[in-house]
Amino acid sequence: MRQKTILESLIDSLKKAADYNDNAEEAPAVILWTDHDRVWEPLIGELQSRLPNLLLLGDWQPKKRQGPSYWVRCALARTLPDVQWEKSETPIVYLPGVSRAELRQVNICPPELRSLAELQFRGAYWTQASGKDWTPFAFLTSSY
Repeated sequence: MRQKTILESLIDSLKKAADYNDNAEEAPAVILWTDHDRVWEPLIGELQSRLPNLLLLGDWQPKKRQGPSYWVRCALARTLPDVQWEKSETPIVYLPGVSRAELRQVNICPPELRSLAELQFRGAYWTQASGKDWTPFAFLTSSY
């Protein structure tokens, strides 16, 4: 049997972040991927080629499915014709340079993130079981 590649394992783990108990919870509207130190950034292009539901916070570059927070909100609402993915797939928002702590402190959240802060209440974070952000080392040494 063929072993999964690291990239395939990463994709599976991102998708698994959307798992929920349908007897007690609503499906997450989004998976938030915070990456304060931008350690995952080199993989984003390859991941986006495999995950049409992966959106990036950043400068407006719609061909890269990247934009500021209000663009991300519009993409999540499916109001942008050039950003589409299967309805069965939970959208993933990669937040380079952003920590979970920044989003959690809504009252002092940076202005450019405020429109995304409420997503933490309707979504799920891609984190380790401990609640910490994944690092490549932690991911590679875990069974996620």
